[in-house]
Amino acid sequence: MVKLLLGEAGSGKTKLMIAKANEMITNIKGELVYMELTSKHASQLHMNIRCVFTEEYSLDSLASVYGFLCGLTSANHDVEIIFIDGLDQILHAEIDSVIFEFMNLVNDFSVKNSIDVFISASADSKEIIDGLGKYTGDF
Repeated sequence: MVKLLLGEAGSGKTKLMIAKANEMITNIKGELVYMELTSKHASQLHMNIRCVFTEEYSLDSLASVYGFLCGLTSANHDVEIIFIDGLDQILHAEIDSVIFEFMNLVNDFSVKNSIDVFISASADSKEIIDGLGKYTGDF
């Protein structure tokens, strides 16, 4: 399952992502990975959540993020849930139409590996938000 949380910057997406991750870690046997650009919110996450700070890896495209996900899970088969907080911040770029292909790849990855993926990003384009409707909804 892939869930996407879109909204304007400052609308509370990270707060919701942190709360969801902290809630979910208590109900899984495997690992939960929380990816964000910097360690800014690490102290707010449960101690059993594995934090990955992407500024250390120079991810600069959706393809590099996808490859990183594949590498992360191929090295650890216990990963059950992945949170990617602030995809636009990780990439240092606005979310554009390329996101559609990326979300479909991540969805296939999720199904194939039985890993739930939660992604947040700031997006202003109503066209992009509407086009990603199948990944948004109840978070």
